[in-house]
Amino acid sequence: MTEGVTYITNEGVKQLNADKIRKLFVKQLKKILKDNNEFEDSFNSQFRSASVMKVSLTNLSTGKGPLFETATQVLEKYATAKERSGLDKTIN
Repeated sequence: MTEGVTYITNEGVKQLNADKIRKLFVKQLKKILKDNNEFEDSFNSQFRSASVMKVSLTNLSTGKGPLFETATQVLEKYATAKERSGLDKTIN
């Protein structure tokens, strides 16, 4: 999870390492949670408590703990919340 990804865009080739990808994902996820109450409720309900969710997101962003396990859990919960809340239907 540390090698990163190379993207080809209209502006040229961009390379993001795993740290930047994780941090950007968590940043965008927090923005979605803040902006969409239905998604937030669905996402939060999958954790034992709000503090467990915050720790999971912090660990993912900083790369602490069992990284692959944390990333997998957060992505699964994200996908479930997205489906339950109909988030795709609200994005233009």
